[in-house]
Parts: sequence; structure tokens; C-alpha cells
Amino acid sequence: MRRIISWLVSLLPTGPPQPAETADRVTTDLLVDLGHAGLTRFLLDFGLDEVADSGSLRDRANAAARYMLRNPDAMTENRENISDAVVLRLLEDATRNVTNNAGFNFDLFRARHPDIQHALDRDGYTVEGGNRRTLAAA
Repeated sequence: MRRIISWLVSLLPTGPPQPAETADRVTTDLLVDLGHAGLTRFLLDFGLDEVADSGSLRDRANAAARYMLRNPDAMTENRENISDAVVLRLLEDATRNVTNNAGFNFDLFRARHPDIQHALDRDGYTVEGGNRRTLAAA
């Protein structure tokens, strides 16, 4: 999970992207896609509102990502690791966006979220029926 988090947070634009920066880019891209109001609600849900309280969408998303990378043991008020909880929520949102009355559409998930799929593949996970599973359990 930690590798997915560091992979899901490398959006910081500093030269050509390194493999580990892909995570940052994916995380911040997904957070930016929420828009200002959505990002504010998301940050409030995880107690990150004061960490990323000003600036552009990208600045706020980057601040939240930096906080999670610098504080890998930070917990939510529900005693969950913040980084894990954020990644799982983003994954849930991504899978929900490709699920309709016919069910979860894995091909559409891969097409819309190739960076997420790459991170999952690399770290030994897959999305089956809209739920994250280890490849051994799939």
C-alpha cells in the first residue's frame, strides 16, 4: 500500500518524471479533478483541510500529497492511516465512476485510469468487480 501511495502522489512538476513520481501525479490529478468544493470536502473528511487551505487546486492537492509523504504514520480521527484511507477512497471513486447498472466495467477502468492500473499491477493488486484484490486472491 505504501508504494501505491508514493506512486499516487508525484505530481510535483520538477523536471522529467521519475517512476516514483507517478503516484504523486495520479493522486494530485485525482484530487484536482474534484474541483475546489470537492477537494475541500475531501480534505475535511481526512482532517487535511489545514494542511492544504490555500492556493490553486494543484497547490492544495500537492500540499496534501506532501503531507502524506512526510507523515506516513499520520492517522485519521477513526484511527486509520491517512495515506491508506485517501488512496482507498480515490480508488473507490475511480471504480464507482466506471460502474453502472450492468456492473463494474474493468476495460473502461483501465482506459480511464491507466496510471492507477499500472500502480496496482506493479504492487500486486487488481480491481475485480470494483474491489481491490491482491493478485494471489484474484
